[in-house]
Amino acid sequence: MTVTLMMFFACLITYVLRLNMGFAMVCMIKQTQGQPRSQVMSFNETTTDDAIGDVDVCAGGAAYAKDLSINGSSADLEGVKTTGEFEWQKTLQGALLGAFFYGYIVTQVPAGWLCDRLGGKRVLGTGLGVVSLLTLALPEAARIDPYAMLSVRVLQGMFAAVSFPAIHCTVGNWAPPTERGLLMSISYSGMYVGTLLTFPICGVLCEYGFGGGWPSVFYVTGIMGIVYVIFLVFFVYDGYEKHPRIDSIEKTYLQKTLIGHHESGKRDAIPWKAFVTSPPVWAIIVAHTCANWGLYTLVINLPLFMKEVLKFDIKQNGLLSSLPYLCTLIVNLLCGKLTDFLRRRNIMTITTLRKTFNSIGMFIPALCMLSITFLYCEQRYVAVAALTTCQAMSGFAYSGGFFYNHVDLSPQHAGILMGITNMFATVPGIVSPLLVGILTPKGTRDEWLTIFYIGTAMYTIGAIVYLLIGSGDRQPWSYSKEEQDEQLQRDGERILGNKEKLYAKNRSNDTSV
Repeated sequence: MTVTLMMFFACLITYVLRLNMGFAMVCMIKQTQGQPRSQVMSFNETTTDDAIGDVDVCAGGAAYAKDLSINGSSADLEGVKTTGEFEWQKTLQGALLGAFFYGYIVTQVPAGWLCDRLGGKRVLGTGLGVVSLLTLALPEAARIDPYAMLSVRVLQGMFAAVSFPAIHCTVGNWAPPTERGLLMSISYSGMYVGTLLTFPICGVLCEYGFGGGWPSVFYVTGIMGIVYVIFLVFFVYDGYEKHPRIDSIEKTYLQKTLIGHHESGKRDAIPWKAFVTSPPVWAIIVAHTCANWGLYTLVINLPLFMKEVLKFDIKQNGLLSSLPYLCTLIVNLLCGKLTDFLRRRNIMTITTLRKTFNSIGMFIPALCMLSITFLYCEQRYVAVAALTTCQAMSGFAYSGGFFYNHVDLSPQHAGILMGITNMFATVPGIVSPLLVGILTPKGTRDEWLTIFYIGTAMYTIGAIVYLLIGSGDRQPWSYSKEEQDEQLQRDGERILGNKEKLYAKNRSNDTSV
């Protein structure tokens, strides 16, 4: 359980260090009279007469429309004391926010390879340690030159890429198959808790923090990361065989249940060709990419959609934008427990279980996104319910479908498989916000419909492909040479035993005759 909790906090810290820039940016930009705080998502460009007309038809929207037309969304200025330091153009701000993902996509596969060779602990500790130190350097880099800050963000993304492969590798080395669902769910629920915590923490630091407010966002979150790495060094080990204080009963249990486990650095050659030609691996790649398209569409753009189309003010927006992640956290934990129950009772095969949960976690979100295209501002709370259901039900795919499937296919290569699929699945984090910017220049409802049509199609494609070629069975190419030799020996002993039984039976028949 200690390893699971440490991986939970690894996910939490990873997301805090990833998302802190987006919230700090709001406080970093110098404001002029009547300029909106959320300049990163410039709402002045969307306050056309048509947009204001849309607001008027919503309950309580007329006052908000007036505020938009006169003050440029001055509701965003409420309660904010700092005026920021920098006069950066919106394009530069967008480049700074996206720089993380450009670094993140580059090192996914190398990170998985390192986890496979060196073990998850060392890779995770090094990665998060460097990201934390770079976070401490961000305020000074910003004051030197914005492109110095951009370079630091790219480096952060490169080192942060190790987190998920390392977590997959570490949990895969410790979690028995019948407990893997819950332990994985607890570990990765740190993503949702980190998302929920980042906004209030960064908001308080931005307004009341030291060093001018916004720098404290980076200093505090960077120190959090360093403290975590220190705990990681003393409390996490790559496998039970390396743990100096493990209970003998637990060690015996893990030895019996962890089939396919090997110590890091003692593995056979990585079967790259098998990865490329394996249909189940491609099923995960497609499902992961399509699911992340929906995830990033909501994570990055949900506040903007609620502001532009649903016409929620900033206070309502903050609360309602966090609601989907709270519900997803609950679903994630419940699904993990349910998958373990179904496996222990042998109610479903692992393949049937993965495909069932993945289908629920992608077809229902597809329907939810499609339903939003039929809703107007007057039904904005129905739209919020649809968005919340979309995000929450996707938890079935992440906690019982494709997301844990890497460990099923090849326990000892789970880290590198996660690196491969996450490399493809990072592309939506780069493309989706760019596409939103291109397709919604005025922020009207009709423009946003295209975004939800694309999201519906992506969820549907991912569900169908995984349903057709996905698998939960351990793949033949995942067995090491030692395991293959052991299996041949067992098969030989079984054949020899059958021959001896047949010989004894024949002798018995001859004697009776």
